[in-house]
Amino acid sequence: MTHVRVGAAVAFAILLTLGGCGGGSGSSQPPPPDLAGTWAGSWQGVNPAVGPVSGMWVATLSGDTSGISGSATLQGDVDCMEGSIAGAISGNTFPGTLDRAPCGKNSWSLLALSTPDEMASGSWGQQGSNAQGAFSGVRIARPGGPRIEFVSPSGGAPGTIVAIVGSSFDASAANDQLLFNNSVPVTEVVAASPTVLYVRVPDQTVTGPVSLATPADKAFTPVAFNADVTSPAAVANASIAIGSGPQSVAFSPDGRKLYIASQGSVTMVSAITNQVILPNSSHPNTAQAIGTGIVASPDGRRVYVTAGAAGVIALDAALIQPIASESITGFTTGQGYLSVSQSLAISPDGTTLYVADNLDSGVVRLITLATETYISSPSFGPGLVPSAVAASPDGTKVYVAVIDPAKATDDFIAVLDPRTGAQSGSGTILGLGAGPVGIAFSPDGKTAYVANNGANTVSVVNTASDAIDTSVSGFSAPSSISVTPDGKKLFVTNSGNHTVSVIDVPGLGSPESVATTTSGGSSLAGIAVSPDGSHAYVADSTANTVTEIGDALTLTIGIAGTGLGSVTSTPAGIWCGTACQMRLPRGTSVALNALAGDGSDFAGWSGTGCGSGAVTLQDVNTICIATFTNESASTGANGFSGCFIATAAFGSSMAREVVILRQFRDRYLMTNFAGRRFVQFYYRHSPPIARVIRNHDWLRAMMRGVLWPVVYSIKYPLACLGALLALLGLVGYRRVAGRACIRA
Repeated sequence: MTHVRVGAAVAFAILLTLGGCGGGSGSSQPPPPDLAGTWAGSWQGVNPAVGPVSGMWVATLSGDTSGISGSATLQGDVDCMEGSIAGAISGNTFPGTLDRAPCGKNSWSLLALSTPDEMASGSWGQQGSNAQGAFSGVRIARPGGPRIEFVSPSGGAPGTIVAIVGSSFDASAANDQLLFNNSVPVTEVVAASPTVLYVRVPDQTVTGPVSLATPADKAFTPVAFNADVTSPAAVANASIAIGSGPQSVAFSPDGRKLYIASQGSVTMVSAITNQVILPNSSHPNTAQAIGTGIVASPDGRRVYVTAGAAGVIALDAALIQPIASESITGFTTGQGYLSVSQSLAISPDGTTLYVADNLDSGVVRLITLATETYISSPSFGPGLVPSAVAASPDGTKVYVAVIDPAKATDDFIAVLDPRTGAQSGSGTILGLGAGPVGIAFSPDGKTAYVANNGANTVSVVNTASDAIDTSVSGFSAPSSISVTPDGKKLFVTNSGNHTVSVIDVPGLGSPESVATTTSGGSSLAGIAVSPDGSHAYVADSTANTVTEIGDALTLTIGIAGTGLGSVTSTPAGIWCGTACQMRLPRGTSVALNALAGDGSDFAGWSGTGCGSGAVTLQDVNTICIATFTNESASTGANGFSGCFIATAAFGSSMAREVVILRQFRDRYLMTNFAGRRFVQFYYRHSPPIARVIRNHDWLRAMMRGVLWPVVYSIKYPLACLGALLALLGLVGYRRVAGRACIRA
């Protein structure tokens, strides 16, 4: 009888504890994991038609007891970029869909989730194409808190001015605490608003995410900010055939794609493989263009191109298809006195386009993209032609190159207010017949460089005074200009002798010439340097080609397996994470560091030349895959991993039973000292037991039988309490009856 009393007391204590842990007697299914907010990460896989594919994704999610829904954007080697996402717990998995009409619908399944690290990973597939692969990501913003959408530019050296664009920044700039790579504080805020922070990249910055903390919450950038920018080698590389007189070129913000405006069309080229992506047989109707200007939006979702009488056309950045509802008409952009390729610019925050119309008595159109409306600057005067335009990195000025074809008055640079178009002062005088056709600002915003086609010079302008500091000679009818993201070099195309001039900054010595092709004639036009500075492209409108400048190869990192993890590199540049690709000079050796996430193990590297994570870029682009296995398959809380034994028994961290036990741990055990000590003991000793259970079906079945009563008692505490009381009543009755028998 003593053993009965002790056993009943223990059972009563255990069941009372479990009975107080459930979600109510009417609860039949637990809510899904808390995924609300914005997540971002990388994806990779194989498409049978094109081979390896990869990119990054951003998803903004909301959820309830039935699952999650939201919107998602993909960038990289994709067709349709934007879509809607949905998912829900189903048995032991968490599947969902990504609908990107008119492209094939994607299916996905969440395989691992860690609450302490706010990391997730899973697999995906696409209907129709049979493409499939893996994805991983981290939560970068929570509901009600701040959100960083992008940083423009996406990389830069210390001193660079960048626009950090998002929403729900604190109204007081002093309350917006910014860190580069989560460690280096911003010391200079140039300008601030609830949606844009213009800041100068601080010293000691290394590649990594930018974080923003406000009194409301904390947020991170979707991709790492690249502090390891460089300059292209002065070497002509491959040439790509482009039809119809290519003239203007622009990179996507991630540097993976090049957009080329030609006479009548826009072409998209992979900046990784130098292969034409679009137009193709699936999407032949690319937008018309006249070649004088093309830009990509800093969020990577749109491309804008000048189109003559059609104004400016907005294109989907993945398909290069016109978006009629977002295009801006009602004015004309023309060829002007000289052939130009820099007549279109976009503000650093991505909200405004600036278009020099290249017409006699012309103006600049300031286009507000949110409303597809525009205002015009005052005319620069009879007979004067605005040819090129550029926006300053801090968003406070717009420079416009103005030409007098009759050479009756001096050519000059006009300085405009970026909001109203009003001209400030009389401008920067360049001289008769200077023929300015290109403008580029230094990354730190302190200097602007102007390519003068008629004077065969580059003017160096001090942006604080808008006055010319010096002029550099040695060019041959320069036609466009670009500054490398590290600010150390200028790249200038020479239409007169068919070369590209490379100039060191700040020395501004004699230009170094790079021959691009063997053809002659005045044909070199636009030039663009990649966001990381590894290479550049120059358009040749006579040879109908685009030529790459630089001698670099691409390293791409993929993450596979059922676990969680990230990869970094030495030299820096990979933070995968979301920065899973970088270009480096041929012959560079790279050490890759794989770091397993909470509850996961690193299983090894795969890929040609990847070895143990030591890679040397030799003759071809390299893809290395890091595989992580899921040891705990957990959603953790307060720094702890998941339900090791329960996950092994039920087969998935997404199983309803595991979710119930996890919620019991988080809500009841982790809220008191005794419970936390028990959890610590459990996490210290259960992993090896879980590994044994996972490898034997009969042990998994037995453990499910052991855990089911515990799970049931948590789900239905009132029913369990009633059963316990009935049991205790029966025990009490038997004790009374037994005593009566003894007395008798």
